[in-house]
Amino acid sequence: MKIGQAIIILIFLVTLAVIHLGIFTKSMEIKYQIEEIKIEFDKMHAENLSLAAKVSEKSSLERVAAIAREELDMVYPNNINYLKRAEK
Repeated sequence: MKIGQAIIILIFLVTLAVIHLGIFTKSMEIKYQIEEIKIEFDKMHAENLSLAAKVSEKSSLERVAAIAREELDMVYPNNINYLKRAEK
């Protein structure tokens, strides 16, 4: 094998090694980003569950009725009158 061929093969192998290293580095970077996104997703999911519980608590019929009575001075009617609609 001539020295020129050996140099070309060596340059080719070094180039492949550099490309492999670049791909490996990018792969590790993407894995790190995926882990960060998973952590962020878990935090958002927990916050979403917490907010859903708060919405459920604040919109419960008992709470709405209590606010209507206590803050708005609303009361249930003593008697209810219905009007019958004339049929056509």
